[in-house]
Amino acid sequence: MRAILLLALLAPLLSGCLTSQQAVPRILASTLRTLVVVPVESPPLLVHPESEADRAAMRAVGLSAPAHGVAFVPLRTPIPALNAVNAVVGGVSQITSQTASLAPGGKGSLILAKAPAPPWMMTEDLAATAARLLQSSANRSVSVIEGYAQLQISDRSLNYIMENWYAPVRRWYNSDVSELDYSQPPTTQADAVLEIGMLNYEYALNHLLVTVMVKVVDPKTGKIIARANKHSNRGGGSLAEMLQNQGQPLRDLVVSDTEALLGKCLQDVGLMPR
Repeated sequence: MRAILLLALLAPLLSGCLTSQQAVPRILASTLRTLVVVPVESPPLLVHPESEADRAAMRAVGLSAPAHGVAFVPLRTPIPALNAVNAVVGGVSQITSQTASLAPGGKGSLILAKAPAPPWMMTEDLAATAARLLQSSANRSVSVIEGYAQLQISDRSLNYIMENWYAPVRRWYNSDVSELDYSQPPTTQADAVLEIGMLNYEYALNHLLVTVMVKVVDPKTGKIIARANKHSNRGGGSLAEMLQNQGQPLRDLVVSDTEALLGKCLQDVGLMPR
């Protein structure tokens, strides 16, 4: 079982399933003054209990804990005892930057959802962070849409491979044309749209495994003009330690790691200086 988890931790290093990165041409990057940021639905944060202490910590915050072996546990269902953990671990917070309305709908494997984002969706926070970073690094106008791009996943169950979640994320990232319709205001007035997604979002073997992905879209044509992804396998404490204080240590690790990866992605696509 531990070998399976170790392979999962190494998967981003071994996988060739993601399209090569590309940056916005330098001459074009300087003209991108107005941007709209779109968070793409991320997989749920999964945790893997390794010991009875881990399971006891999970029960203490209202999560079911398996008696034997390793189980995937989503921090996604609003449970009264788990609300605080959902808020900090899932990364849900109020977006303080300005927002822009985008008509519901879409094509392919994405639709725009107007409902509140699921409690595990860290990409909503990353969209707000991207807006802040892009505004502070250059004289730009950056807004975050209301809602999020929802993955069209027919089977939302959890399993060891998680291809029912990860395959749609890869399809979104690898597509050379955006699957959302940006032909209506306010995106028609934008110079570019920044889509932000995540892959491999779990805590296992005392490590946080996560990949942050960004795509830059020409809203007039829908074509992808840049994309980048960065992954990390950062070590932390035991799951029991990470769930102390209503998950604050795990929250701190998730936030610091994903924001650092986001910054690197924005540099790789040419929207921020190195």
